[in-house]
Amino acid sequence: MASQKLKDLMNKGLASEIQASIQYMWQHVQWIGVEHYSVSDEFKDIAIQEMKHAEKIAERLWYLEGVPPPSRPRSRSEERCGRWSTTT
Repeated sequence: MASQKLKDLMNKGLASEIQASIQYMWQHVQWIGVEHYSVSDEFKDIAIQEMKHAEKIAERLWYLEGVPPPSRPRSRSEERCGRWSTTT
């Protein structure tokens, strides 16, 4: 069985890959116009690569019987304090 520390690190890696994917996809969407097609397409390709990285981490995390923290919107107090609580 994998240690909790390993699972926590994998969750951080998973979150990082998903965040990178979203950022690159957003950049892809923002670059518009004929002169920006090559840049826009490159951002899209990178976003897809990052999501594939996230998928690999998720598969390994599942194999090790880990689960990502539950997704839920942050409360306003959590947003102000910069805290993220996994309790509901």
